[in-house]
Amino acid sequence: GSNCCDEYGVPQNGTVYCMEADTGHIRWQQYTPLPIMNASPCIADGSVFLADYHQFGEGTQLYCIDIETGDITWTVPIPSCGGGTPAYSDGAVFIATVRVEWDGMSYTLYPGIVCLDAADGTERWHTELPWYDNSFHGGVCYSDGYIYGATYNFYGIAKLVKLDAADGELIWHADSERTDSVPVVAEEMVFLSGGLVGYGSTPKLQAFDDETGAELWDTALVGGWTLQPAFAGGYIYAGLIPDSSGFGAYSNMHVLDISKEPGDDGFVVLVSQNAGGSPAIANGNVYSIGANGLYAFGPKIAEPRVPGDADGDGCVNVLDLLTIRSLLGKTGSAINPPEADCSPDGVINVMDLLCVRSQMGQGCR
Repeated sequence: GSNCCDEYGVPQNGTVYCMEADTGHIRWQQYTPLPIMNASPCIADGSVFLADYHQFGEGTQLYCIDIETGDITWTVPIPSCGGGTPAYSDGAVFIATVRVEWDGMSYTLYPGIVCLDAADGTERWHTELPWYDNSFHGGVCYSDGYIYGATYNFYGIAKLVKLDAADGELIWHADSERTDSVPVVAEEMVFLSGGLVGYGSTPKLQAFDDETGAELWDTALVGGWTLQPAFAGGYIYAGLIPDSSGFGAYSNMHVLDISKEPGDDGFVVLVSQNAGGSPAIANGNVYSIGANGLYAFGPKIAEPRVPGDADGDGCVNVLDLLTIRSLLGKTGSAINPPEADCSPDGVINVMDLLCVRSQMGQGCR
């Protein structure tokens, strides 16, 4: 799969930016002739892979960009790609596309998935799927030798597909809600968020059997065609589409235990009303956007210790002087609590007493 480093590739209006994660400093930027539509870059093996967009596929390209310099390593033309975040595995790049044909009266859509050699962009295989009312507007994911993708159908039932990553053979397909989301594969199941309010569609999260494609269950507690769920530690994290087209802020972030099914006790582990937008998981936290901004969920972050607060009560006062005096002469691991070494020089001495005196009153209310 792809990996993230200490820099991030971010597409914006036909420009890809590489920024330092700690500071936001722009290391480099690279331009594309066409806009980049709702797609994220895939970062793997020192390269950034992403595609630009044209409604009818004219001039659409997949790019390979050197992550260190921002130089374009190669580009190849592909059919129309909107929201097509690539996937990577073992020297191969996979991307969902839509070939568009015009007969003088109407357009016909030909959804497909393309596999390219990551070294030079040479096409390895291209599987075109026979559902002409469907189109791919989301990315694909790779898992254990297979590629998964899901379509959007403006007129009815969409399709979830599983392909062999080696040759593009269609393993199975299943009816699903229309979506721009990427399937999530975990614990021998495939999870898909899709649907919208109205148009014969229902927002939901669906679970399918990874081996057969059979639908196992669905829930309307969460889901929507523009939501990307996340998985970690046996749990699915997902929010609920707003009562509109799905362009507003998601809410009702749920944590769902995938060892259970809807209706089982413990299926819903936690719910937050504050956020629900496509979650990201990093550094032990879950991040999601709500109507009022960005939220982080996770272990409580300890407040920094006030300098000179030797006893840890949050206030520098005479009690801290008494703590220091009781530890005079202590060194190394014998200094307990370690914060008593206020100077800090590895030994409790008169310098620590002076340090506490200089901070007297700090943190006190």
